[in-house]
Amino acid sequence: MLKKVLKRTFQTKKKKGPKLKHKLEIIQNDESVSISGSLYKEDYTVESLWLASRHDFEKLRLISKNEREVNQFSFSFGIPALIEQLSVDHDGSAYDWYIKVRRDISEISEDAYAKLEEKATFLEKGGVRYASYYIRLGRFSETRRNELGFVEHGGHSGIVYLTKKGNLSFLLDGEPKTPVKIQIDRLFSPPVLLK
Repeated sequence: MLKKVLKRTFQTKKKKGPKLKHKLEIIQNDESVSISGSLYKEDYTVESLWLASRHDFEKLRLISKNEREVNQFSFSFGIPALIEQLSVDHDGSAYDWYIKVRRDISEISEDAYAKLEEKATFLEKGGVRYASYYIRLGRFSETRRNELGFVEHGGHSGIVYLTKKGNLSFLLDGEPKTPVKIQIDRLFSPPVLLK
């Protein structure tokens, strides 16, 4: 028994490479939002930005054109147009953000290919086979954002926000249930006099 515990304690873990999700930046200026970022691996091509309802997992393509190349992405949209589209088309109020990526099958290991078979669609373009699938926007190595606030439009309100686990979501006609985190940047205390 002791041998097993010691063996587990002193085992060296395999070092993993960097996470796929590298940088994410969310900037809101009044009623418009810009979502940009990058992935570590250059063999990924980001195609489009998608929104999926938590209620029925129906995916809704928001922006079909990525403004950047290869493993980087940048999307801009207006929240009022999004509120208008969601209030007419869908009943759910909570949505999660995804990016659709495309990757050359020759770059994928056998283990990764086996995992992708269930969730990816495979296509051929110019004689090259690709796997296309969705990646949730969240839990990036670096995430930067400015103040994200509510936008009112047509009797509805919407907000882009980060969940407790660090994923990017959109809420229509509701308030996010994220806990308030208190951050202490600096602490001053008077000098203590000892007698």
